[in-house]
Amino acid sequence: MIINFAVQAYQSRSLPLAAQQCINLYAEQQPADAKSQVAIFNTPGLDLIVDTGGSAGRGAHVMAGIFYAVIGNTLYSIDQHGNSIDLGDIKGTGRVSIAGTGRVSMADNAVQLCIVNGAEGYIYTAADGLVQITDEDFLPADTVVYQDGYFIFSAVGTGQFFISNLLDGTSYLATDFADAEGQSDNLVAVFSNHREVFLFGKKTTEVWYNSGNLDFPFSRIGGAFIERGCAAAHSIARIDNTLIFLGEDRIVYRMQGYVPQRISQHAIEHTMEAYTTVSDAFAFSYTMAGHKFYVLTFPTEKDTWVYDASTSLWHQRQSFGLSRWRVNGYAEAYGKHMVIDSEGGIVGDMNPDAYVEYGNTMQGIAAAAPIHSGRKRLFMRRLELDIESGVGLTSGQGSDPQIMLDWSDDGGRTFSARQLWRSMGKIGEYRQRLRWNRMGSFRNRILRAIIADPIKRTGIAAHADLDTGTS
Repeated sequence: MIINFAVQAYQSRSLPLAAQQCINLYAEQQPADAKSQVAIFNTPGLDLIVDTGGSAGRGAHVMAGIFYAVIGNTLYSIDQHGNSIDLGDIKGTGRVSIAGTGRVSMADNAVQLCIVNGAEGYIYTAADGLVQITDEDFLPADTVVYQDGYFIFSAVGTGQFFISNLLDGTSYLATDFADAEGQSDNLVAVFSNHREVFLFGKKTTEVWYNSGNLDFPFSRIGGAFIERGCAAAHSIARIDNTLIFLGEDRIVYRMQGYVPQRISQHAIEHTMEAYTTVSDAFAFSYTMAGHKFYVLTFPTEKDTWVYDASTSLWHQRQSFGLSRWRVNGYAEAYGKHMVIDSEGGIVGDMNPDAYVEYGNTMQGIAAAAPIHSGRKRLFMRRLELDIESGVGLTSGQGSDPQIMLDWSDDGGRTFSARQLWRSMGKIGEYRQRLRWNRMGSFRNRILRAIIADPIKRTGIAAHADLDTGTS
């Protein structure tokens, strides 16, 4: 019989109920006439583009087709061949500098690239290089977006947002600000979507638009007051024509018009409730193989959760030696999925045909839904995993790729000794079968498969010969 295998990350607060894991793997719905209705595939590996030698990446952005990244204290431009140029340091002189720590927010008007770090603001242009914004009317800002000729900022520690002069991020007027006035609430972030400015507060959200008023060009949209705040300024990302963000109640929401719709599930929410710090969470989205992914990382808690908008399923990402994914930011440029790094000054490319991260192992883990028959005892005479076989490498690790199996009969609390590895087939061995025999009896079993070899990973189905006992 066909048994359900892992398609999502869902570890319930009661593990015997559900203890599913899906790490560095994601599910994909298949057509009705496919061999299986759902298959799992490997998440992309990371290819090195350039190592700048700096510390962790803090933000990435594309302006006029050129990739820019703030890495440590430095702004870099990086071309399609991986050549990096040091454009200057993110260091302030007029205010207390927090250069080198925390995330930055970036926006552009096709000529000027604006960067804020919560204390200072900077403008980069090809003509003048990187300069600090010194206008006395500029306020410390956490986030910046660009819309209708203006840079728009959230003022730190206030309920205010302010704007630059038209088409000029270096100059400001003291009167060009407004309050998110629907409720007394400090702003967390500003975000532009469909030429509307979403003002995310700690408890509520408002939506403004460019009304063309002479005194101040933006006005609040009546009826677009949202009784939902944002827990982390950098958790907001645009995906599939809308926005996703981490709510102040530690639930992940997707905007449906002006109505936030819950997309996280109880197991993840239970995990996030236990986090000590969520305000530093950051997110980005990307599209690959028709899937639109929202990637949410909690740096303090060292966790990365990924939502797939095409299936509404969640999975996790982890890097070698870490419990989180090492990617610290993303932007698409030069036909590549460009990423910055949490572990150093590396800039890389997410590649679905790469099975390592900068040469480091990517371990795929799939823990299945429980196998049971009420409370009756089951006897498993044989298990066979249907995978894409014969995809080994020509030499070295992965030339005879292996998959390992273990299981839990106590509801996911402990797992068995790891069983003998089974070969996924050397290159060209397309008929290789993965079978385990005489697997004992149980009332509730969770199977877990693990693979670390740097080869293509496609899980098609799982079959088991099961006999049901009388009690």
